[in-house]
Amino acid sequence: MYKGRIVKWDAHEAIVSKDDYDFALAHLGTVDLEGNEIEREKRTPRYTQGQRREGLLSGVRANGKPVVSSMQGSVYIFQHEDSASYMIKDLHYDAKMPYSGSIDIDIVDAAISQRLEDRLYDLMYDAEESDGLIATYQEAKVLSGGTNEMIDKVIAKRQEKQSGARAILDHVGKMRQKVVGSLQQVDKTIARIEQKIAFSKREYEAAKDVMSDADIKEHYASLARLRARLLAAW
Repeated sequence: MYKGRIVKWDAHEAIVSKDDYDFALAHLGTVDLEGNEIEREKRTPRYTQGQRREGLLSGVRANGKPVVSSMQGSVYIFQHEDSASYMIKDLHYDAKMPYSGSIDIDIVDAAISQRLEDRLYDLMYDAEESDGLIATYQEAKVLSGGTNEMIDKVIAKRQEKQSGARAILDHVGKMRQKVVGSLQQVDKTIARIEQKIAFSKREYEAAKDVMSDADIKEHYASLARLRARLLAAW
């Protein structure tokens, strides 16, 4: 094969039989040897694929750092076969096994969700109900003779809280749009890495009998790098 063109057939001993190659090409290939796209019917799944769990602390910030990060380590989601947990990754703890603790994501997410709901309720109250409270204070000021420093301070404080609450809610709305886009990109990255790992494994299984020790070492080193990228993406 030279520049996508077959220049000589059977130039070396086949790694697999022609029947096996044709079978693999027909089931896994995207194009045939002539470069034509292979069309095939969509297969019916034989089993339900497991769903990746999304957590409130998953993903990364705009600067690429984990959502939770400190001098003692960073928090990542670790996907199990039928569950998921938050794990603390601290390279200072043990470089070979840097995970120093874990907790089920449902426990943490439930507590965070409740706190966020309480805080959101307070913000919405300050943003939406302050107009009525300010009007009430102004009426009280008029009834008191038109000049009342204490009421003026209360009104100013309420206006400040209203302005701050609206600013936070606007910011949250914008961040939500960014997070949705970020999660979609993370999913694409994870899918690409998983495909590369699967492809590397297939290549190794097909050629391991003729690979040198150096090639085998490079294969496992490559897999280790891909798995490290996968953990970081999670």
